Amino acid sequence: MPVVDDTSVRVSKDTHQILSKLAQQHHTSIRGYLARVAEDLRRQHMLEETNEAYGALQTGVQATPSLQEERELWDATLADGLDE
Repeated sequence: MPVVDDTSVRVSKDTHQILSKLAQQHHTSIRGYLARVAEDLRRQHMLEETNEAYGALQTGVQATPSLQEERELWDATLADGLDE
């Protein structure tokens, strides 16, 4: 028999009912549904953090002199006369 690395999480009966219904609607187990939800939230948080970091770069909050220099170098390639 394969060894499964599990742990238990205590939830209220109401929460268990909600999870059970949602899992049924998605044709999976509660365990599978929770794994999917956890992964979706992990990705969402990663994207939010990435968007915040890019936003800060665009507004110059974290723009360092070396980043500005690199941007200027890349901007110069736009006028190099090459098609691509």
